[in-house]
Amino acid sequence: MTSTPSSSTSDLSRDNDRATRRLAAAWREPPWEAKNQAAAHTWYPAKFGGGPVAPLRTIAHAVATWPEYATAVAARLDAYDQIAVCAPHGLDDLLDGVWRRNRTGSARRSPSSGSPAIASPNAGPASAS
Repeated sequence: MTSTPSSSTSDLSRDNDRATRRLAAAWREPPWEAKNQAAAHTWYPAKFGGGPVAPLRTIAHAVATWPEYATAVAARLDAYDQIAVCAPHGLDDLLDGVWRRNRTGSARRSPSSGSPAIASPNAGPASAS
């Protein structure tokens, strides 16, 4: 599972250990991996090619650009140590096992550059719930 530990664009560190430890302390399962989405514009062009990428405005903006609708889901711990889910395209594709490529936002990865194979050429999410 992925968490987006910081919605602050002022924290561009790639040190995600603190958030991962906090998640694991609260819930042993599933295995957690925290990523700082605020820093994506600093490394994205070098890793995936293309021109500069604008800084992401919010966590929802970041998640909405992920390459597949089913994986455009993030979780974070709120101030009460409850899991808060961010799913700008809804959860239907994930829960229904539907794999659709996200053709909006800045999702530019292709299967040859690390994105899983796309099983469906459909462009939109199943629903926006």
